[in-house]
Amino acid sequence: MSENEKHLKAGEWADAVTHTTCCDCGLTHRMEYRRVDGRLQYRAWRDEPETARARKLLFGKHEKLVTEMLDSGDKPWLRQ
Repeated sequence: MSENEKHLKAGEWADAVTHTTCCDCGLTHRMEYRRVDGRLQYRAWRDEPETARARKLLFGKHEKLVTEMLDSGDKPWLRQ
């Protein structure tokens, strides 16, 4: 067991860490959850390595071009 792992007892709460990825553009956020004073809190931030991996899977050889377009705010598919 690594230093960051913890064995949980039955019914014990644990912090959850997830990644949420957009199926259209591949933008990925890492999200962490915790319980403080009976309230659920979360925080999220852009996960650059996971975004790059998702976009490579989604767009293959066009990944760099698509990333540059998305990061610049250019969305040609929305033009009319």
